[in-house]
Amino acid sequence: MKYIMVWLLMLVAAGAKAQLAVRLLHFNPTGDQGILFEKRFTAEIMYMQDFANEGGSSRMRAGISYTPLKSRLDTFPSYAVQEGSGTLVLPGYEIYKKYDLISAFMGADWAVLDREPFYLFLGGDIMGGVVNMEYEANYETILDESFSGGLAMVGIRLRAGTQYMITDKVIVFGEVTRSYYYIEEYSFQSHYDYGIGIQYVFN
Repeated sequence: MKYIMVWLLMLVAAGAKAQLAVRLLHFNPTGDQGILFEKRFTAEIMYMQDFANEGGSSRMRAGISYTPLKSRLDTFPSYAVQEGSGTLVLPGYEIYKKYDLISAFMGADWAVLDREPFYLFLGGDIMGGVVNMEYEANYETILDESFSGGLAMVGIRLRAGTQYMITDKVIVFGEVTRSYYYIEEYSFQSHYDYGIGIQYVFN
């Protein structure tokens, strides 16, 4: 996974000489992540082709993103159930000191409406990366553990967006995305985000 991210970063760095885009977005965790972590603003940088230069029907993109999530509580109260001669409910807690999503992505967009300088498009990406986390859990008499390190993450994301060409070189766009991914030794997770971006075409 580390080598995939390095390769994608090199691709983005090379492509950025031609067509660079930056997107500011509002990250909204759902499911388990939505219970544990706050919504937040973040950004991603990418190489993104221009519809006009690619014939107006499709384009490729690849980039990287970094999202440090903040826990909703310093300590989450919890409990465990122990069964034997009877049933015991044991109090406990969980603490998430760090939870950073670092990912690289590669995908494509398809223009469903092409009225240059205005476009509507649908797209999708393959994602890969790592979740860098520090975690503690304690349940009376049965569990006392901690973890610090990286867990591999792989998944997909889908999007719908619109863009407008201010000039031949400056393009603004807005997107809504939905992501689904599996975190190693953890679970399936998902989030959605929405944001705006700007693209500059050098060539």
